[in-house]
Amino acid sequence: MTVALRLPRAYTARSWRPLAVLLGIVMSLMWLTSSLLAFLMLNVPILVALLIGAIVTPTDPVVASSLVTGEAAKSTLPEDARHLLSAESSINDRLAFLLVYLPILLLLNPTGSALEHWLTTSLLREIVGGILIGVLLGHGAGRLLLWCERRQLIEQPSFLSTTIALALLVLGGVKLLGMNGVLAVFVAGVAFDRIVGGSRRAKEHKVQEAVNQFFSIPIFVLFGLLAPVAEWLAL
Repeated sequence: MTVALRLPRAYTARSWRPLAVLLGIVMSLMWLTSSLLAFLMLNVPILVALLIGAIVTPTDPVVASSLVTGEAAKSTLPEDARHLLSAESSINDRLAFLLVYLPILLLLNPTGSALEHWLTTSLLREIVGGILIGVLLGHGAGRLLLWCERRQLIEQPSFLSTTIALALLVLGGVKLLGMNGVLAVFVAGVAFDRIVGGSRRAKEHKVQEAVNQFFSIPIFVLFGLLAPVAEWLAL
C-alpha cells in the first residue's frame, strides 16, 4: 500500500510499456536463467530447478523500498527509475507466485490436471480475481473518502489511518475468498490514489514510511531468529 501511494498519480497506466517488458520478458528470462543454473550446478531434476529459479526471481518490495527512498536514492537515482523499481517490485513479487506454483503442481499431479488447476485457480481466480476486487475496493474507498470530506463527516481526516484500514480490509477480505491478497492490496492502493490524489497529501508519506519500517524490521528480525541455519549448513 505504501509503495502504491508513493507512485505518481496514474503512473502504472502511463508506464505500462516498461512495466510489461520488466514483468513479461525480463522476469521470464531471470526465471529461465536461474533455473538453468540450478539444474547445472545443483544436479536436481528439471522441475525442482524450475521451482528454485522461480523462488529467487522476484524482487522483494520491502527491500526495494530501502533502495528507492531517502535522500541518498533521490541524489543518485533518477525519479523515473525509482518509480519503475517500486512498481515492478510490488507487482512481480505476486506474479512470481504463478512461476512458483506451476512446478509444484507438476511435481504433485498429472500434467493435465496440474495445468488446469494452474490456469483456473492460480491465474484466473487468485491473480485476476484479486486484481478485480482490489480495484473495486480501492476505487470505492477513494470515492467514499472524498464524499465524507465534502460533507464534512470527518472532523480530522487521516490519510494514514484510511490507507491502513483499506489495506487490512482488502488483505483480509481477498484472502477469505481464496485469492491473492498482497497483489490486491497494491492494486487497491493504485486505484485509491487515482481517486484521492496522493500528491496533495504527500506530507504524510514520511509517516507512511515510518509505519512501514515499524512493521517490517521486526518481521525480518523474527525471520532471522527462526531461520534454520544449522540445517542450511548441513545441507
